[in-house]
Amino acid sequence: MKSSEFEQADLVMKKAKPNENSFSTKEWDKIIQKQLKSAQEVNRADALYRESVVKLERVRLQWERDMTQFCELCETSEDSRIKMMQNEMWMYCNILSSKCVEEDLCCESVRSCLEGVSVHSDIQSFINRSGTGTERPAPVVFEQYRPTNQEDRLHNNSSPGDDPFEQHRPQFQFPLGQAFQPNRYLFN
Repeated sequence: MKSSEFEQADLVMKKAKPNENSFSTKEWDKIIQKQLKSAQEVNRADALYRESVVKLERVRLQWERDMTQFCELCETSEDSRIKMMQNEMWMYCNILSSKCVEEDLCCESVRSCLEGVSVHSDIQSFINRSGTGTERPAPVVFEQYRPTNQEDRLHNNSSPGDDPFEQHRPQFQFPLGQAFQPNRYLFN
């Protein structure tokens, strides 16, 4: 705005200069004062603008330095983070790989043991080591634990020689008039 006022005052001065004599001294001084005042305001505005531009440039340079420093810090941080991550993943893969090799060795050991398995010879070895003999056990027979007497035979309609296992029955001797007491005979 100041520059347009200066240009207008300068234009008025240039137009008025050839006709300087047609103006009164007071009017002429007024035109000159207006031109000088406009020139001073333009110079002041230019100086203020120049000073603002210089300050802005200083701030811009400081911002560039700060931004460069920040970007370098971020780059350094990312560089160390990526290197650390790379190192950790590398170590993890090495550990996993070594464990896989160990597992493969264990599996190979199991496979080699399994190659030596012979079903027939292993069963025969178990039989030889844990067998209880070549003869079958005797049949299980009923053993009566109470004395047999004539009344029982009559009640069952059987005769003394009818029981094939009679000779194998245990014969217990109990005192007369006493009932069988298992605790007395079993846990003395």
